Amino acid sequence: MVAESTRSARKIAKQFALDSQCKVGQIESASQGNIELTEEGDGFMKKARVLSTVYFTLTN
Repeated sequence: MVAESTRSARKIAKQFALDSQCKVGQIESASQGNIELTEEGDGFMKKARVLSTVYFTLTN
């Protein structure tokens, strides 16, 4: 789950950089927040949510 969260953050950072005419650099810092597990419906479906904060450098 942590790797997927980091990939998602980089994807969003790349779009932000593209819109700003910049390039994404390396990770400056990252933190892992809550991991939330919830049950949905009849109890056979589980849902996991991970909160990660990742700061990237942007370069021209």
